[in-house]
Amino acid sequence: MRNNHQNILESESIIQKEKFSLQEFRKKLLNWIVIDDQPFTVVEGQKFNDMLSFLKFDLKIPSADTLRRDLDVNFTQTKDNIYQILQVIIYINKLIIIIIY
Repeated sequence: MRNNHQNILESESIIQKEKFSLQEFRKKLLNWIVIDDQPFTVVEGQKFNDMLSFLKFDLKIPSADTLRRDLDVNFTQTKDNIYQILQVIIYINKLIIIIIY
């Protein structure tokens, strides 16, 4: 029974694994920094680098400045998307007003 249970757990963990990409890593790292209110400089700490190097020895960890630029780009893109959505809502609202009156 224990062997059966262990096989199920191992097969589930294989299914759940995502293929690593540097772009996705940077997104997840930035998300962690923002959500958990970490300073950008956390990526420059030796113990942080040691931990990530242990997980993936050839990992290129982005600098604090790079992550800050990523955040700025992400903010600008999100702001532009929200602006476009609001413009569509305003247009639809005007159409509804025209149709009703």
